[in-house]
Amino acid sequence: MTEATPLDRAIARMDADPQDDAARRAFYGLLAAAELHLPVRDETAAEPAPEILELAEGRFVPAFDGEDRLAAFSGRPTAQAVITGAALARALSGRGIGIALNPGVAPGAFVMPPDAVDWLAAVLETAPPAEPARIAAVLPGAGAGPDLAGALAVRFASLPPQLAAAVLIRATLTDGRQAPVLVFAGAAPAARPALARAAAEAAVFAGSDSGAGAGLAVAFPAPGDDLARQALRHGWLLNPPLPDPDAAPPAAPPAGPGTDPARPPRLR
Repeated sequence: MTEATPLDRAIARMDADPQDDAARRAFYGLLAAAELHLPVRDETAAEPAPEILELAEGRFVPAFDGEDRLAAFSGRPTAQAVITGAALARALSGRGIGIALNPGVAPGAFVMPPDAVDWLAAVLETAPPAEPARIAAVLPGAGAGPDLAGALAVRFASLPPQLAAAVLIRATLTDGRQAPVLVFAGAAPAARPALARAAAEAAVFAGSDSGAGAGLAVAFPAPGDDLARQALRHGWLLNPPLPDPDAAPPAAPPAGPGTDPARPPRLR
């Protein structure tokens, strides 16, 4: 049995209290952001088709939150595809296919039925866009309620520092409002749309203290910009330190990634 992962721990928290909506939101946020390894039938195809498990409960795509877990499941070298949970949910939505997460190889193994997959895909589509911030002043503190701050921390803790430094700040905007702003210092222009979308998707799993992330804004200063320095001084750094400003910026974004996002469906 492999070491417990964040998804394993999230499932354990849900099992401990099935009435805890916050625990279920946290799980879905983690799943949407996670890189999942899928066994595929023909790796040479332009779009390799994932294997399908025919279970008593229906049809499911097996997905694993680690390559070692896929290997343990297959017991042999296996062609695979790597995809985010968000992208997998979108691909399966409306097809009557669920997700079998880590079947037989992890303490948090479970099957996610097709209606839960459809719900996740629908919630991701309702994510309000993270608008570009027009900042008048950076204020002390992260500037977000615990649910929104936690959801963003889950999503961006593993953001490679070579891509950007993700810093959550509180700012006064040019229209006089105070709002949380997620600053991505050093992000290449090609990466910015994907980062803004990832921020919106993470925020939609936050609780009522964030209004489902409706007020979240984003900013993309250069590493040495005054906004980047103020953000690091006053805000909450969600991932490792700023990349070397002399390093070449990445040219591409990260691989992607009737609904009530505050009340996710129960998995069991």
